[in-house]
Amino acid sequence: MRQWEGVETDSSGRVTKLLLGNARLDGQIPREIGNLTELTALSLGGNELGGEIPTGIGYLTKLQELYLGNNRFTGEIPPELGYLPQLTQLWLNDNRLSGEIPKELSKLSNLTRMDLKSNDLVGEIPAELSKLTKLINLNLGSNDLAGAIPSELSNLDNLIVLDLSNNELTGNIPREFGDFGKLRKMILNGNRLGGDVPHELDKLSSLSDLVLSDNRLTGCVPDSLREVSDIGPFCK
Repeated sequence: MRQWEGVETDSSGRVTKLLLGNARLDGQIPREIGNLTELTALSLGGNELGGEIPTGIGYLTKLQELYLGNNRFTGEIPPELGYLPQLTQLWLNDNRLSGEIPKELSKLSNLTRMDLKSNDLVGEIPAELSKLTKLINLNLGSNDLAGAIPSELSNLDNLIVLDLSNNELTGNIPREFGDFGKLRKMILNGNRLGGDVPHELDKLSSLSDLVLSDNRLTGCVPDSLREVSDIGPFCK
């Protein structure tokens, strides 16, 4: 199999990587995928794969990278994906996934990137995601998520990019978001957020992009954010 394009094996002939992105694949992922227990990378993005994501992926305990974005997957995100202890990358973006974000994903303690954008996900953002303290990029944009933004997300000390845009989120921007130590981009446009823009955000010394348009915000934006915010007016 090591002769096959996109397939990498170890010295024993066990498959360790399937790198088949943009390979014009269609059909479904067979449930027997769970038998490839030495797999560390599964990259199937940019194809035309459909059906449900097989729960058998949850048996791939050595998996570090899972790329299934830009396909036609339907159904819910399998909670079993939360039992991949070594996973660092989770890309499920640009599919047709529905249902709620499983709280089990909060068990992915080594995760650095979670991209679930452009699906049909509903329900509230689980506060449990705040346990993913190694996250650098969290993208939940362009879904149908509702409810308030959990203030607990401010515990993600390593977060650089937070994208919650184009959902149905309500309530206020949490004042605790001023505690993000490394955040560079906060993208919250296209929701139903209200209230004032918290003055605590002026503590975000690394912030370079603050996108808040198309909400129901009132009051003014701290003047210290003038160079990074896409809306005003600014407080003097």
